[in-house]
Amino acid sequence: MIFYYMGLSISGENFYPERIINDLDIDNKLTIENIHNPEDISYLFNKAYGYGLLDLVHKNKLCNEEGIFSYQNVLFNFLKKNINILENRTDIDFFLNVYFTKSSADISSFFNMNLIKFINFYNINLVVDLFNLPIEKILDSFPDCMEL
Repeated sequence: MIFYYMGLSISGENFYPERIINDLDIDNKLTIENIHNPEDISYLFNKAYGYGLLDLVHKNKLCNEEGIFSYQNVLFNFLKKNINILENRTDIDFFLNVYFTKSSADISSFFNMNLIKFINFYNINLVVDLFNLPIEKILDSFPDCMEL
């Protein structure tokens, strides 16, 4: 069985998520994992981040092969509902971080085709980072994840 952890990050040097957070329609199936503005101070480095960030993840954190499409649909619906706020923004970048547990997984086959068409239609620059890790490493990296 393959497990997935997927997060959508929106970031940029001049991106201030606090200015748009109240206007965003965030599904109750999503959780804000991290949010900060460029001038906010990183407690780890004790200096300003230098970029704004909004990290969103599914509230269930981990999903298996059967749940991956409904998991993606939640992220897809977020983009659809908020495209009028997010499109034509040159100050933000989108990142989809995917952690999965088996190297033999055909990672290209699990992407929702409607999501891909939507991204192309709105010319969204979406960087996809793939991380193949054992389940233990995913759980160590994201301690609030519950194993299925």
